[in-house]
Amino acid sequence: MNVILSTGIRELENTLGITLVSNTVLGLLESTNITTTQLPIQIF
Repeated sequence: MNVILSTGIRELENTLGITLVSNTVLGLLESTNITTTQLPIQIF
């Protein structure tokens, strides 16, 4: 049970980490007035 719980927490942290990174990147792009359509697909 503990293993399942810690795995779930780790997955949650990974998901939150990805979300935070995405929000940070989008915030930086907005602050520099770069639209997402101008970005290469590889970034995503």
